[in-house]
Amino acid sequence: MGKKRIKNIWCCKRSKCASLSTVTAREADIEFKSSLERNFMYLNIENSNQKCLIDSGATISCISQHLLRQLKPQAEIQRSSIFSGVGVCGEVHPVLGKTILEIRFGEHKILQNFHIFETLHSKILLGLDFLVTHKVNLDFGKMTISVPNVPEKDSATLKGKENMVSTVTVPTFIDDNIQIAMATTVDLVEIQPQSEIIIPVHVGKFKHGTTVILEPKRKLID
Repeated sequence: MGKKRIKNIWCCKRSKCASLSTVTAREADIEFKSSLERNFMYLNIENSNQKCLIDSGATISCISQHLLRQLKPQAEIQRSSIFSGVGVCGEVHPVLGKTILEIRFGEHKILQNFHIFETLHSKILLGLDFLVTHKVNLDFGKMTISVPNVPEKDSATLKGKENMVSTVTVPTFIDDNIQIAMATTVDLVEIQPQSEIIIPVHVGKFKHGTTVILEPKRKLID
């Protein structure tokens, strides 16, 4: 896969991959505020506010090598039993190792395993391993996530704590700056049943390289 170095950040040159988001130091305007889509939120990770993707479609929690060096330069990196991961575009990325980072929900602390990759479309994400292990509840009606609150010494696991009722709830919100536009296919496309293809589309309202979420029109689903 062709790659080129831009300001010490590796990015994929494949046209079907989204551009790598710029890694910059930034404080959240409001704690745990979503700055993009509603599945992003700000979380305190190793005493630094980071925009984190909550991704139930990812089997493991991941972090980019670049961000890990910023958050915890002396992090202990262990060998992972997972050697590679498949990205959203089908590309295969090698796993560089794994490490444990501290996440804070207010005063509530959680120790979470992160697998390290050279680059990620979202520089840090919490996957299904985090959601399942810590009994996280997702409320899509209120757009919140709730985590059972346990003593710090038990923060690495919630096994045997199912009866605890105290929780920490983190809200997200709809960003007022979100733009909506109609996407049109570049050419006439016919999709065969039980198949998957990549379709070039044109979205005139957005600049080239912008990451967007596409949803089909209702009549196509019905």
